[in-house]
Amino acid sequence: MLKIKYVCLLIFAFAGIASVFGQGNNRTVNYRQSLDSLINKAKTAATNPDTLRYCIARFKKINDQFHDNTSAVYLEFLGAKYASLNSNFSQAMQLAVSSLKDAQKSKLTQLLPEIYSTIGNLHKENTNYPMAFIAAQKGLDIARENNDTLEIIRLLGMKAMFKRGYNLHFGYPIDKDSSLELRLEALKMAEANPKYERELTPFYNNIAQHYDLLKDYKKAEYYGRKGIAVATKYNQKRSLTYSYSFIGIAYYYSGDRTQGIMYLDKALQLSIAIKQPYRKMEIYDDISRCYESSGDYKDAFNYLSKYRWLVDSLQVRVNVKQLGELQIKYESAKKDESLALLNQANLEKSKQLKWLLGGALLFLVFVAILVYLYIVIRRKNNALTASNVRINEQSTKLQVLMKELHHRVKNNLQIVSSLLNLQTNRVTDPEALAVLNASRQRIEAMSIIHNSLYQRDNANKVDMKKFLPVLLNNILESFGQNRDDIDISMEILIDDMDVDIAMPLGLIINEWVTNTYKHAYNSMSERPSMHIYIGYGANQVKLKMNDNGIGIPMALWENPKGSFGVKLVKILIKQIGGISRVSNTGGTTMELDIPYVK
Repeated sequence: MLKIKYVCLLIFAFAGIASVFGQGNNRTVNYRQSLDSLINKAKTAATNPDTLRYCIARFKKINDQFHDNTSAVYLEFLGAKYASLNSNFSQAMQLAVSSLKDAQKSKLTQLLPEIYSTIGNLHKENTNYPMAFIAAQKGLDIARENNDTLEIIRLLGMKAMFKRGYNLHFGYPIDKDSSLELRLEALKMAEANPKYERELTPFYNNIAQHYDLLKDYKKAEYYGRKGIAVATKYNQKRSLTYSYSFIGIAYYYSGDRTQGIMYLDKALQLSIAIKQPYRKMEIYDDISRCYESSGDYKDAFNYLSKYRWLVDSLQVRVNVKQLGELQIKYESAKKDESLALLNQANLEKSKQLKWLLGGALLFLVFVAILVYLYIVIRRKNNALTASNVRINEQSTKLQVLMKELHHRVKNNLQIVSSLLNLQTNRVTDPEALAVLNASRQRIEAMSIIHNSLYQRDNANKVDMKKFLPVLLNNILESFGQNRDDIDISMEILIDDMDVDIAMPLGLIINEWVTNTYKHAYNSMSERPSMHIYIGYGANQVKLKMNDNGIGIPMALWENPKGSFGVKLVKILIKQIGGISRVSNTGGTTMELDIPYVK
């Protein structure tokens, strides 16, 4: 019985050990499967911040649990990509260089092309094309050694992009650029296999850009639309901003400026939505160049100012220097490491003390630098706050002064109007009396505008919906007319207008309506009517006035020698750069287009 008991105990012990080993093997298998699945997911998350965050969290969990070299390298690599998406290029380069070093130590050769690709892109974002080209070539050499078709396709495209960027940066002519051949070679490889379809977007975009530069806009539009289709299918939002940009440029330079600006604005809004400040900066530059090419210098300067502000705020030039130094330090450290390993065993003990002292010294220096930077930043912040307070105070004072100025101008104009009114009581000549009344009416029109500006918080904008009815009522009163005696309809689709346009426009309306009252309705049997329309067109203000009077003689409009009012209208139209059209069929119709950007 005792032997049987011991045999049973031995059987149970071996069963327990086998169970433990079995659980360990299952745990290892599950870990390996989980890691492989996560690596595959990470490959499709290059430009999706949410997926990247998820993958980073999962790799961290695996690394904390198993302390695996592969998960540690991917954790650094994905951290670099996430930092790059958030425009933190200095941190991105540090993580990318660290992941490159650890991947080489762990012999993760399949990951090396992707890491070099990321390093190249970081240099490219800061226009350091020589360093970007070196990184792309290293990645391409390793991808060819690995027979990795996907990475060969990506790095050929990247190498072409860097070559094109370098040539653009240094002003080399587009017809001597060989980057198109590299892109077409990679595109041919990608189109040959459906599994590489999602890789097509950057090639279509870059080829579209190339044809934009060659001024072959039909081909640029063709490849741009192919890029939009693939980017939309795979939700490649950052790539989609490039597709929209290049097709927008093609439309604009081929003559369809409205369509071009629409696509460029789509690219801009999408880059803002996905929080890509560098793309926003590039699109501002594209829009500025488009407007400059068509002579629209006001909008060109506006977008150029936004571009330069982003260049300064993102510290592009500083990033170029920092990123270049980081990779150079890494390459130098790699060489030094090989030499240091030979003497490491003999010098280890003495180095420990040196490192301790050096670390303490560096810590003190670091603390001193931090304190100094804190003091400098605090002083600058205080100065900036004080400057902002002064600017706000000056702005408030300026608004008060502007309102006071409009108030005084209004009062002075009313005094002049009153003097003219008194003068009319002493004048008996009908012609002189008509001249004085017309002058007084013009002064009243300007006075109404200044009164409107005085009553508003914004002293540079005229409320057209309030101004025009008051102006028309004033004209009616000057002629002794009742509002019920004439059918007047107004369609005012503009709320606020700059005073520089509103003032001459108000005088034009005053002259036209006054002349209509004076001349259009003489000996008419039907009831007088008048319609006034004012609204926005494509980058312009449109004014239309028509009546059912006897019609203005076209000879008088073409050659207004004896009519001061018509002369004044034409002078004011020329002053604001307007284009007028007048017809006298069924009354008088006057249409006026004024260049104006809201």
